[in-house]
Amino acid sequence: MPAAYTSQTCSTCGHRDPRSRNGVVFTCTSCGHLDHADTNAALNILNAAGLGRVRTWSPAPVGCEASTTRRAA
Repeated sequence: MPAAYTSQTCSTCGHRDPRSRNGVVFTCTSCGHLDHADTNAALNILNAAGLGRVRTWSPAPVGCEASTTRRAA
């Protein structure tokens, strides 16, 4: 697989569509697979090397932010 298309190709179903990538979020326009765009691209490289799927990532729902609260030492 050409490296230029790893971030546009779904690591789950193999469908390629530039519209699937929106910044850091990858949402397949065919099967709906959701992942971090860089993780999806890395999984495509691993799959092409025959090493299989390692992990997935899901972004926080729209309107939610990751916690930035820190505890005092």
